[in-house]
Amino acid sequence: MTEFHKKSTTDSLSEDEKYLLKKRIFKSVHQYKRRRLLGKVSIAASLVIGLGIGAKAVFFSTDKQVGTYTELANSLEVDSISEVSLVLQERTISVAEDDQVISYSKESNKISIGNDKSVDKDLASVMNTLVVPYGRRTELQLSDGTKIWVNSGSKLIYPSEFKEDKRTVYLEGEAAFDVAHDKEHPFIVLTQGQEIEVLGTVFNVSSYADEPSVNTALQSGKVKISYHKPGLLTKTESVTLLPGNVASYSRHKKSIVTKADENINKYFLWRDGLIVFKNDNLGYILNRLSKYYNVEIQIEDEQLKNQKFSGYLDLKDSVGQVLELIKQSTEFEFENRNGTSIYVYTTKTESPMK
Repeated sequence: MTEFHKKSTTDSLSEDEKYLLKKRIFKSVHQYKRRRLLGKVSIAASLVIGLGIGAKAVFFSTDKQVGTYTELANSLEVDSISEVSLVLQERTISVAEDDQVISYSKESNKISIGNDKSVDKDLASVMNTLVVPYGRRTELQLSDGTKIWVNSGSKLIYPSEFKEDKRTVYLEGEAAFDVAHDKEHPFIVLTQGQEIEVLGTVFNVSSYADEPSVNTALQSGKVKISYHKPGLLTKTESVTLLPGNVASYSRHKKSIVTKADENINKYFLWRDGLIVFKNDNLGYILNRLSKYYNVEIQIEDEQLKNQKFSGYLDLKDSVGQVLELIKQSTEFEFENRNGTSIYVYTTKTESPMK
């Protein structure tokens, strides 16, 4: 296993650095034009969920709104848009780079977009859809006060106002949730194959269509994870996760394994512009970087793809600088193909560009 470190700990970042780093992340990663990307990346803040984009929506819950979620989720393709889009009943609103916060007010009938724009909630359908293209991120505040940070390549479907017994949203991609407490109205996040009930918590979920498992890391509070167990008759199983633990749900085996992780905070560093890898293979790391930088990264050498790495990467740097950092600890080269994709190959392999 090889280690690479840009910063050994987030404690070395001043508050000004963190602010500027976060601001630069939002403004820079969209610069690469996306052709086709594989999956997503982990995030967090209070609650973080990640789901694979591309597959048709298959919902765990039997909630009566599932049909509505499915129709909306399948009608919009993240790959086909270049701007953050808020889809309402009457129209679709493009959200500019500088307008990073979308807020649904409980007291007034307005949806605020950035500091200067607003739209009447009357124009919003019962279900709204926020679509965030690759290379962009945005922040959302729901009418109940729940804050959500939505990562690149994601779709979030939610009501303009919660009027049911449960506050249910559906996510494909990645998002960080800071859920407003309401004991009488539990907050439910529907994902592909799982239902997550928030019991007052801070946690991170990473679930991508091109990855074999769904990983949930709990920092504090409790989450209840429900899933279908295969058999002659489909059974529903559930696991209540304890703080400091990570649950890994195998898509193939349809089972969950939990374990303690003393460095649980590493799952929540994305908002400071840092990503942390621990004994992860290069193929996985490059897959994650491709989502952050909105550029396709190809690697075909299986031996190189399976090399293990650990360390911190700082996303205020360009994708080329990050690859140069990783390159210092192993033998590979990379070439940029017309700014739309990057090809990674071993030094023993002749460049495909020649």
